[in-house]
Amino acid sequence: QNYQLSEKIDPDNPNLQYNMGLLYFKMKEYDKSLDYAHKAYDGGFPLPGLRQKLQKAGVWKNE
Repeated sequence: QNYQLSEKIDPDNPNLQYNMGLLYFKMKEYDKSLDYAHKAYDGGFPLPGLRQKLQKAGVWKNE
């Protein structure tokens, strides 16, 4: 709930988007995780961890 509230306050925050992606990954909601990962990385988030997790799960496709 706190993440959802934070998202309403600052929806374009790459740090929040990254953490939302991690949360959805942990919940095995890979489509949502992937969506948030793209938002975070498009916004300039520097850490590769979420992308690596999604690649290992076969969800992130290298373009």
